[in-house]
Amino acid sequence: MNSLRLISLCALCVVANPVFAKDDLRRVIPDDQREIYETIHYAPAVVHGNDVYLSGISGQVYEGENAIERQFESAFRKLKRNLEAAGSDLSHVKEIYSYHIDLFKHAPAFLKARDRYFPNAPYAAWTSVEIDRLPPGAVLEIVARAERIEDGDRLRYLDAPGKKAAELRYTPAVIDGDMVYVSGLSGKSDGTTVEEQFRSAFETLKTELESAGSGLDDIIEMDTFHVDIDRHLFLFERVFDEYVKRPVVWRPTGIKGMVDPKGLLEITVRARHGESKKRIETIKVGEDNRAAVLRFGDVFYTAAVSADPHNADRSDEKQFDDMFKEIGAVLAEAGLSFDDVMELNSYHTDMTNERFFKFLSVKDRYLKKPYPAWNGIGVNALPLPHAKASVSVRALARETDDLSAIETAIHNYFDGVRRGDLSKLEEAFADSNIHMKYLGNEEGRDVIKAWRDKAVFDRLADSPDPSLKGRILSVNIYNRNAAFATFDFDGKFVDGFQLVKMNGKWRIVNKTYVDK
Repeated sequence: MNSLRLISLCALCVVANPVFAKDDLRRVIPDDQREIYETIHYAPAVVHGNDVYLSGISGQVYEGENAIERQFESAFRKLKRNLEAAGSDLSHVKEIYSYHIDLFKHAPAFLKARDRYFPNAPYAAWTSVEIDRLPPGAVLEIVARAERIEDGDRLRYLDAPGKKAAELRYTPAVIDGDMVYVSGLSGKSDGTTVEEQFRSAFETLKTELESAGSGLDDIIEMDTFHVDIDRHLFLFERVFDEYVKRPVVWRPTGIKGMVDPKGLLEITVRARHGESKKRIETIKVGEDNRAAVLRFGDVFYTAAVSADPHNADRSDEKQFDDMFKEIGAVLAEAGLSFDDVMELNSYHTDMTNERFFKFLSVKDRYLKKPYPAWNGIGVNALPLPHAKASVSVRALARETDDLSAIETAIHNYFDGVRRGDLSKLEEAFADSNIHMKYLGNEEGRDVIKAWRDKAVFDRLADSPDPSLKGRILSVNIYNRNAAFATFDFDGKFVDGFQLVKMNGKWRIVNKTYVDK
């Protein structure tokens, strides 16, 4: 093999995101919640990488004097315990949603309990809304995400312009590596029209994202909570489309009220940090030009799915089954299944026992052991009138399967070269008409040269040496069907490979190399 000074990549190559090997998800099941895992079928917490996903937490329902105060104390105590069981703690929480029954009536007791468990900065990004339905007797549901302690203090907590976290007792935006978490925000409500309030909310969102080094084009997920969703959703969508130009995963929900009594809208987002090298990949776009499923890093995010209640069979069970079937179809388009789900989110407009247990029955047909984290929240309304529920998921990419197949293709190439085995080379490459470009030298000048003929295999196999050693240096999977890899060839060269996934099989389409 000739020694070349420098090889140029083919024009098809693009800047790639680092590959993420699929870590095993760790389910966290404290002893006092084992029965929940075995009967209701969800994990109190799921750990993946440095992220801790907590299932929804409500406090124990008490009777008598100070019942509400004791319920709030119970909820925060359980939050603390579940975080610690997952290798985190309250100081490493980056995002909290709290859903309240009678928000203003119970505010003093809630704030007292909150301040006891979160007495000092830094505070998490926090979103609080009022709903009117939770399991019987419950007045609070907490949903949280945190980072593991062992990963160090990676979180950055940012004040927004004119807002100090120490005064608000929450942080307007939290940065965790590649992600930005923005607290719930609303627009100006005094003396404004509905449309002006919506525009004001987006202007505030834009400002807070920019303060965090991000922007509207970096949004991955957006949750919007609407007072009177039936009347205002169409107007909101029009304003939404003026500000957000690329597909995002959007989950609109109807609520009873907000911290601002005059507020009609609460927006919260998770976005890509502007310095991140990861791409937001749109896997599927729905009819409304919203993203049905996005991928960022090694996580897939789906939009909320509701079943049409006006179908011929209007039974609750049929609606719930249709929802899960649609989510399954969305996952399948991303090459995933329910086995890859690490978090399930469901909104319910009716949480009576009869209907809720029907939902659980259908859920259990699709989600099997080991179970994901789950947040089941009662809400006032959903975008589809009369819909009983909606579901969305976060799922983990199946990188290990692709990674293994890519490694096999590269090892087939190396075995073919060192053993002079043409059959191995044919297994490694997409076809024999591969394309290799490199910088050569003619008469002291750099020139572009290329191998394009079918004799390339013969050239690669013409000097077999079984003693050669090699190792894969890196693999970047930047699309479901495309990857780039580098390979140390016996300490002499570094090979670069462009690979594509053809009919479910990874094959090399271009090879490059450079002297070490």
